[in-house]
Amino acid sequence: MYEVQRYASNELPPGIEGQVASFIRLVWNGGGTGEDRFWSMNDPSGKDEHFVIAERGVLVSYAVAGRRMITHLGSSYRLLGVGGVMTYPAFRHEGHGTRLVAAVTDYIRGSDVDMGMLFTGIDLHPFYQANGWIPLKREGVYYGDPAAPKFADAHTMMLYVSEHAKAHRDDFEQGDLFVGESMW
Repeated sequence: MYEVQRYASNELPPGIEGQVASFIRLVWNGGGTGEDRFWSMNDPSGKDEHFVIAERGVLVSYAVAGRRMITHLGSSYRLLGVGGVMTYPAFRHEGHGTRLVAAVTDYIRGSDVDMGMLFTGIDLHPFYQANGWIPLKREGVYYGDPAAPKFADAHTMMLYVSEHAKAHRDDFEQGDLFVGESMW
């Protein structure tokens, strides 16, 4: 069975990084222009953790969890935002994505954050709910410049970890949810 490996943000092997970046560029970032086309998965800030299943140098499944602070309705929260969750088509329906998401979820639960957050299609809610993720009833988040934020019609799912986040769970169904300069 292929094992889940975790890499710090600046330690993702170059061959794997190239495969992840290619997949993300093709599937989610087709509209990149200018310098946005040359971004790197390796973040020297150390805020990201990469979760990888690979075999013989071939990427099978991937996700990233990035740290940030957000403030919502006057309360601050330490957050791990999960993104880039994918399994290459040739390896789907073999349980790789399920094991990967379980590993990311366990990592979040064992960390010092208040919660995890991810964006997904509504058809994937049951996939994440199997690991304890809860969909928000509201749709959409704001990101970018706080003075002139952009709106993204995103299906948001939450993993409430700390007592602080659990006590304020209902707050996330209210008010404009601003997630920072980017959605991850």
